[in-house]
Amino acid sequence: MTTLYLDWQRPKDGARFDPVPGLPPLAWGGQEDQFVRANSDAIEQKAFRIYDLKTPLAVAFVNCRSGDDFAGFVAEHGFPWFPNQKFGVIGMEALTGLRVDLVEGLEGCNLTAHQKVELGRCSLGAIAIEPTLEFSRVTNAPRLTMRPGNLAHLMRLEIISAYEDGASFRRCEHCDNGFLTGKNTQGRSTARFCADKCRMAALRKRAKGGR
Repeated sequence: MTTLYLDWQRPKDGARFDPVPGLPPLAWGGQEDQFVRANSDAIEQKAFRIYDLKTPLAVAFVNCRSGDDFAGFVAEHGFPWFPNQKFGVIGMEALTGLRVDLVEGLEGCNLTAHQKVELGRCSLGAIAIEPTLEFSRVTNAPRLTMRPGNLAHLMRLEIISAYEDGASFRRCEHCDNGFLTGKNTQGRSTARFCADKCRMAALRKRAKGGR
């Protein structure tokens, strides 16, 4: 796959889920007053250089199920796009909306080749990309690199790369987390679990008579 490169930033002191007191922690539908907030104004630079689909950020993002999960993602990788600079926050409605879009994109991995082309073209229309040619120290040759405009665009490009590579998107039979299988991924085409720990947990459950 084409290399994806992004110079980005993340909160140096981490981030937290910041709900409004009195609201249920999962009441996100239409709520604009729950946030993921940086713990301070300090930032640190982070560079992403992605050559394969072994640990895709898009999959990590769609596997976020709670405000704390999203805060953990932001602390490790940064906000999907630049947050409100005055407050260093992004609303949960925006984050969960992006999650829905990325899930739909990843589920597109299981469509026909022609359908993936059409879906990928629609996605590309909303992505800012700057192509560049760099020298690769791995191959000692020129390498085409795509520079997306932000982290959300990088995750969308990961999904389009999965279309190109023919990867499939599946749900773990034990924990229901999503994962990719096939070329340039960590999952075999026949994989049923996202990780060995889930496979072993499922085996233990069956041994005890569970389903």
